[in-house]
Amino acid sequence: MAGAADGGPSGGIPGAIEALAAGLGVECRAASPFNLFAYGYGGQDDHGWGCAYRCLQMLADHAARHEGTAAAPASIRELQEHLVSVGVLSESQVGSRDWIEPSHARAFLAARAGLGERAVYEEILELNVDQEAKLAAFASLLWEHFGSAKSPVMIDDSIKAYVIGASRLKDVAAGPLPDNMQVLLFDPHVAALPTEEKPLGAAGSAVQWREFRDVFVKEAKRALWMHARVLCKGE
Repeated sequence: MAGAADGGPSGGIPGAIEALAAGLGVECRAASPFNLFAYGYGGQDDHGWGCAYRCLQMLADHAARHEGTAAAPASIRELQEHLVSVGVLSESQVGSRDWIEPSHARAFLAARAGLGERAVYEEILELNVDQEAKLAAFASLLWEHFGSAKSPVMIDDSIKAYVIGASRLKDVAAGPLPDNMQVLLFDPHVAALPTEEKPLGAAGSAVQWREFRDVFVKEAKRALWMHARVLCKGE
């Protein structure tokens, strides 16, 4: 589904979870399918300010896909209008380049997706304080989450926002430790569409497996994460 001038798809790109997390065995736990959204999709020039909107689009797409709720909004402007309707943005911010935070995404999912306040969680981890203990707890938390909720996780490290779609262990016997875990990163900052030379999963692509410690130690000192507790029908 083509977008405007930049050719970005307005409905996102499907298939990343199926392609990159399927068939990997018991060491991999993944969210159920949702579409990738990134800078420039749908012809919207949101480079530099729209990453949290793109993360919200991914979470909303997942909720709509698996809960039979209202279809995920197709544009950032529509997201802004819905955020006004739930009282977390002002009318003057519709059409603006104002950033949003995980708290905005939380309000949207609780209201628009009908998940309820208790269905959406936020937790702030100051990873530069008592770092190793918190990293170990966070790794276990992600592993347990993907073992039950099957929903993507939004991460905001106060610099950029992205989505984690799955986690896997390099050594099953060692358990979910920071040095034994990889995460499937959905990065909305990578706007290039997948190509035959650089498909999803390749180094530098919008969706790729990354070392847990590289993401949460080398690149982030603070992680504010949230997820929507969305169970597929029949679970």
